Amino acid sequence: MRSLSKILAIGFIAVVATTAAHATTKPATPAKKATPTASVTLVNGSTSAVVEFTKIEVIPAPAPAPQSQDWWAAPMNWFSSDKPAEPTTQETNLLKAPLAPKKSIALKLGSECNVTISAKFEDGSSIDPVTMDFCKDKKLTLKAPAE
Repeated sequence: MRSLSKILAIGFIAVVATTAAHATTKPATPAKKATPTASVTLVNGSTSAVVEFTKIEVIPAPAPAPQSQDWWAAPMNWFSSDKPAEPTTQETNLLKAPLAPKKSIALKLGSECNVTISAKFEDGSSIDPVTMDFCKDKKLTLKAPAE
């Protein structure tokens, strides 16, 4: 009986020692990849101030809720239509103040390179939304369409 308790005690000490040894060794941390940040130098090449430089993002529709397979439970879309949800757009003005003619400013656009942008000028003219790759194009000169 004593030999059994000695074996159990030795086994317990071995488990504790092994756990402590694993706890003190730090696992290798993987190197973080540098995520590219899209940025642009915005130059106003117009005679009118740029009042809005808008980033347009498409937000995907949420996934539909799973439907219950229970015969006694009402379906999740009992009172709603069967039409799937549509994606929405979010527009963000990146300018804090109007950009005067012949002036420039550096803007960070986020982690995505392909960004849809539009612009509005003080004289009422605007630039239609266009998608650009800002990881390649680092400088954008805006001119009003009438010029």
